[in-house]
Amino acid sequence: MKIAISTNNGIRMAPAFETSRGFMVLTLKLGEIVEEEMRPFRNPGNEVSGDLISQVSDCSTVIVRNITENSMQFLCENKIAVHRTKEEIITNVIVHYLEHQYREASNTCTCP
Repeated sequence: MKIAISTNNGIRMAPAFETSRGFMVLTLKLGEIVEEEMRPFRNPGNEVSGDLISQVSDCSTVIVRNITENSMQFLCENKIAVHRTKEEIITNVIVHYLEHQYREASNTCTCP
C-alpha cells in the first residue's frame, strides 16, 4: 500500500495540495515503511489535473493540509482516499497515520 503526503521540501507539509511542489510517497507493508520516495511535481500552482493525479495514481491515500473541493472530488473519483491534517511536520504525519489516527477521523473522503 502506498500513501502520498503533499510537500514542498520533504520535511514540511505543503500548505495546499494544488500548490505542492511534490509528494513524499511511502510504501507500507504490515504497518512498516519499506520504501520512501520523493516525487517532484513540475507544475505547482495548477488546479487539479490529470498530470497531478498521475503523480499519486498508484497510491491509495493522499494526506494534505488543505485541498479544494474540486481536487478532493477528482481524487475520490479516481479511488484515492484523502485525509486532511493540521500537522506541518511530515514525520508527525507519518506517526499519526501509522497509529490509525487519520483513518478513524471524520476529515476523510471515503470513495465509493
